[in-house]
Amino acid sequence: MLTLLVALTVASTGVLLADELPWRDDPAVSDVVPPGGDRPVLLYFTASWCVPCKLLDREVFQNPEGRHELDHYDLVRLDLESASGRTLADSFRVATVPTFVMLDAGGAEIERIRGYRTRRTLLRDLSRFRSGNGTSAALQRELAASPGDPVLEARLGLRRYEHLDLDEAASLLDAGLRDPSLLPDTLAADAARALADLHRRRGEPEAGAVVLEHLLATKPDHAYPRVSWQLLATCRRESGDTVGAVTALRGAAAMEPIRSAALVDFARAAADARLWPDEAETAARLAVTMTDREDPRALAALADVLRFRRQYPEAMMWIKRAMAAAPDDPQWTAEREVILRAAVRGD
Repeated sequence: MLTLLVALTVASTGVLLADELPWRDDPAVSDVVPPGGDRPVLLYFTASWCVPCKLLDREVFQNPEGRHELDHYDLVRLDLESASGRTLADSFRVATVPTFVMLDAGGAEIERIRGYRTRRTLLRDLSRFRSGNGTSAALQRELAASPGDPVLEARLGLRRYEHLDLDEAASLLDAGLRDPSLLPDTLAADAARALADLHRRRGEPEAGAVVLEHLLATKPDHAYPRVSWQLLATCRRESGDTVGAVTALRGAAAMEPIRSAALVDFARAAADARLWPDEAETAARLAVTMTDREDPRALAALADVLRFRRQYPEAMMWIKRAMAAAPDDPQWTAEREVILRAAVRGD
């Protein structure tokens, strides 16, 4: 019977839910690299509240392809809520989860991957770095042999960005993007988004917006354009350009395939800025429909747009549904009070 259940699971999902990977959880700092080891060590920084980490567990750690790649490492899992995890995060300058740090058998860092990656991208990068390809050291040698190569500059800039070497990363990415037509679309998009984020970190959101607008104008079909529109909205908002921020969210909401979260972000921003009321209402109603009237964020967004349009009775109906969908979240109760006050004042 057990064999049949396992077979049915594999047939229906394509994933064999095998035993847990052999993680060493939160070892002492002195025990992170085992003495006499002959395999690279992969440090995985995570936390119980990390939603992307839960995706990695399902998409990578429980996937046969992912398990095959992870078999090459001594696996160490570090919880940022543990004393050992916090100590090592400080030591390796890890500020984001998930983050992977690959060490050689002697404990020297090979490379790192910061933030969520799809299974294909994560496994590709782990395999390349394990073989010594595409690491900062390898790219540095290649660039020394071919100075001024924009592809190498952009790739090395992205590596330095992963390490949070902000000044060096910005210089390399800026050089690599001097003529984006010389870069493959995906590399150009990754480099532009990284450079824009670096400008934000340095208090230059307007410069980041310029980089992203150039990317969207010259390579509109680049990888994950919705991410670029959303980052542009952040840059515009941080530079005080409310209209520009809402316009960028409008662009993100229009990207195919339509995503309810992008519709909600646009609808709420438009309502707050009192822009495009018809489009905002259409976006919010579509988000409610797409989420089967069960997502409190979508329900509250529609209520917010209707408050903006002074349609208070219907706004109250939708915010009450948001409260019913998430009764333990005080945010929706607070928003109900906002609608009530607006109805009393008539504004």
